[in-house]
Amino acid sequence: MRATPGQVMGAAGQTAVKLAFEQLGWGAVDNDRHDLGIDLFVQPREQTGVDLGQMVGVQVKTGTSWFQRPQQDASGHVTGWWWADEDRRHVDHWLRSAYSVLLVLHHPGDHRSYWVHVTPETVESTGRGVKMLVPAQQVISPSDSSALLGVAGAAPAARGWEGSAWDAGRRIATVDSWRHALIAPRLLAPHRNRSVNALTPVQALALVTQVRLRDLAFAADRSEAVPPMEEARDHPDWDWRFVAALRHRVTTGEPDLLLRLLPGAPTPERLAAAAVSSAMAYLEEGRPEAGADVLSPLLDVEGLTPIDRAWMRMQMARALADHGEVSDARQLAHDLIGLRLSHPHDVTAGAISAAATSLVYRTASFHKTDVEQVIRHQDTVTAWWRSQTLAHGLTAQLEGTLRQWSRDGSTVHHFEDPVEVPLFTVMLTASGAGDHYGWQHYAGLLAAHRAVTLTRDSDVDTTVTVLSDLRLSGSTAELKMVAGRLLRDGPCLAVAASAEKVDLGLSTATSLQADLMLLEIGGDVLAAAVADRHATDLLQLLRNEAPTRQRCTPRFLLTREGIRALTAVVPSSSPEVQEAAAEHLAQLAPVEDQSLAEAWRDLAGALPDKVWDHDRASRCASASHHPRLRTPLLGLLARHDQDVRQSLVRSAIDGDADALSAVGPVTTLETEDARRLVDVLTARVQATVQRARANSRSGGGVDQVYVLALINRWHPEAASWEPVLEALAEPRVAADDKHRALRYLAIIADDLPSDVRAALVLTARAAAGAAPSPLDGHALFGGGPPPDVRGAALLLHHAVVAGSDAVDAGERQDLFTHLLDRAGEGRLTDVAHLAGSVGQQGGAELLACLSQASDPDVRAAAVHGMARRWAEGDRSDIVRQSLRRAVDDGGRVVPLTLARVLGAGSGTVDDDTAGLLRPLAHHPSHKVRGAAFDGLP
Repeated sequence: MRATPGQVMGAAGQTAVKLAFEQLGWGAVDNDRHDLGIDLFVQPREQTGVDLGQMVGVQVKTGTSWFQRPQQDASGHVTGWWWADEDRRHVDHWLRSAYSVLLVLHHPGDHRSYWVHVTPETVESTGRGVKMLVPAQQVISPSDSSALLGVAGAAPAARGWEGSAWDAGRRIATVDSWRHALIAPRLLAPHRNRSVNALTPVQALALVTQVRLRDLAFAADRSEAVPPMEEARDHPDWDWRFVAALRHRVTTGEPDLLLRLLPGAPTPERLAAAAVSSAMAYLEEGRPEAGADVLSPLLDVEGLTPIDRAWMRMQMARALADHGEVSDARQLAHDLIGLRLSHPHDVTAGAISAAATSLVYRTASFHKTDVEQVIRHQDTVTAWWRSQTLAHGLTAQLEGTLRQWSRDGSTVHHFEDPVEVPLFTVMLTASGAGDHYGWQHYAGLLAAHRAVTLTRDSDVDTTVTVLSDLRLSGSTAELKMVAGRLLRDGPCLAVAASAEKVDLGLSTATSLQADLMLLEIGGDVLAAAVADRHATDLLQLLRNEAPTRQRCTPRFLLTREGIRALTAVVPSSSPEVQEAAAEHLAQLAPVEDQSLAEAWRDLAGALPDKVWDHDRASRCASASHHPRLRTPLLGLLARHDQDVRQSLVRSAIDGDADALSAVGPVTTLETEDARRLVDVLTARVQATVQRARANSRSGGGVDQVYVLALINRWHPEAASWEPVLEALAEPRVAADDKHRALRYLAIIADDLPSDVRAALVLTARAAAGAAPSPLDGHALFGGGPPPDVRGAALLLHHAVVAGSDAVDAGERQDLFTHLLDRAGEGRLTDVAHLAGSVGQQGGAELLACLSQASDPDVRAAAVHGMARRWAEGDRSDIVRQSLRRAVDDGGRVVPLTLARVLGAGSGTVDDDTAGLLRPLAHHPSHKVRGAAFDGLP
């Protein structure tokens, strides 16, 4: 056996370097048995011999060959020697180490050992590789003892991230840079205030993650080294093709170009980045199975760094959890929680660890979570950076809101949307880390930001995209608000198109609740075939929830939300599907839960009368359901059985509010029954007044003031008006207890007895000027604002006074002007109702203006007045044009108002009226179509 000259020289050099450190008083240990780029470990000590508890790794290069690339100053003196790492493998490994690393060049001739500290600042890129200058003045000797102690104290653990925004990748090893570009792009993307003449592909990738597409285009214009992204798709360098593919995905949502890159990825770290990017695209589209299919065969690819492997596994866990494989997802994620401890100096490891902790927490049982650990693990550097980016966007939003509020006429130029870009960035980086719940939050914010820019004239496809983004991100509350607004205001076609895209068989854990919510909101505007598909799926879900529960692991009341969605969809469905829904109710097992009973009750009420024959109604009513369901089902049977109806009437007289609702139209009550009900309701209304005066109220139940007024109107021989007047005049009675009665009395004012009309003049005037009641339920329980009693009182006052024959035209106009002035700012709906109540005696111009208001309720109120004029024979151009605009209104509330007014007339409609109703008979809304058909011959 014989040692080679190189081995002999290397051993001698290593021994010499070890001796040099020992002469400093440091401990030095050979690393012969586990040498993977480190020859010695040395333990720094002070001159007193006190050990500092630190460690420095040393790589020794011995021989004159390492001194053949000198660096000289202007006078020709050698200032150091260049050492090169062709593929960066050694340097990247050293930079990722938890301890400081020295590169030592030992010269066998002069027996001196020259050193350099391996840091991002001493490493210079040569393209694929790097080089470092080993200074000639840095020699391991007592004179360098202080400098070497400084190296030990500058271990990575002691280096923070303050100031890193300007570094643009100097601290990131190449093997880790692709992952950082997708999770922590600020460490690689050039700062916005830093001039960029050339970019590396990984820097360009970071710019794409930051959605700085304009900066990327500028770099392409300035440097031939940066290809235009359209050309980069076919670039010979895989790295640039990856940049172009990610940009394409960010701008179009399509993952196809990313998928094509997987087979040709040149290194494991690039393969991991491409695979994660592809899986992200599928996950964000609500296709977790496809994302898992991308990742599954690549999880054990050789050559992956531990963090890259963990990164892919986190994305896999995310995909599994979204598809219901929660146990496997939790196991994968649980194994990744400690990643931040094993790699404390890699910010992406902390981000992945935080994502894993979040997944385990979110999928745990409600009482089996460690909140302290969740908070600790999610308090990461990348989370701070995301918060900082989000703050930039919210600041821009606030500044824009302030300019709009102040009506600032100045022009502010932005090269990119200052709100959307930060939101898009935090969404991408959260998704890149595998933080699915963070992605949900930020994706919902981004979609909500886009939603508030929509108008009733917005493009349908653009609006559908916003709704789809809200749905796929599981932003149920935001979706409810946005879709509800669009349904009322327009374009309601977008709600229909978005709801049509829902496929409950493909719903995920993320999207299921939002899918059901969209069907609940948009059910009325579905085409019959689409409604049939959804109703059939919902019935199947309600018959057997197990598959959906297994796949989507809902953490909400699935049964109740499914019933609510079916209730909204079934009116638009075919008679066959409606029959199936009614039969499902007839075969329903006893329902004991009150919330479910109320949901099933609403479904029964949504079905047409024709499905409730005597047999089916009898079977429904015979089940031992909760009273909130059984009583309404008895009401269905009461249509066929007078004994059941009389039983309900007796229950109503005995105080059963549900029975009163189930009795049916009050017009069909016998006089004696009506009188007995009036006695019961009188006592209840008086009790309501007494409780209000004692600053107390009971919530829920029947609107008793309204019901008493209703029975009084249809059964004058049994009427008792005094309790109604007393409740309306009492300022302490809550708005919820009298708002509907005020509205109803304004509608029937002409049919009221003269003494009641006279009393209502004073009552309505007092209510119009009263302050809100302290008992208003909305204010008490933190909901929205209570109904506007003052507006309803103004309408009633005008109805009972302005309609009097004793008031001439001049007095009528004075009264209208006075009431209009009293209406005040922000109550244009009441103004429109007031203008419409004048009849053909004026106000058409005002109604025409209000019929084009931005608020759909204001437009609807104005159209209501115009339609009444039309029905009374006013065919003037201003009325005709206003109604034609109403026919074309993109929402539902305005066409529905028009169809109900014009379709409610008795007798044959004229050709002009039929011309307005025919287009409404083809409206997307089932309710609008039904109201229009009612008026057509």
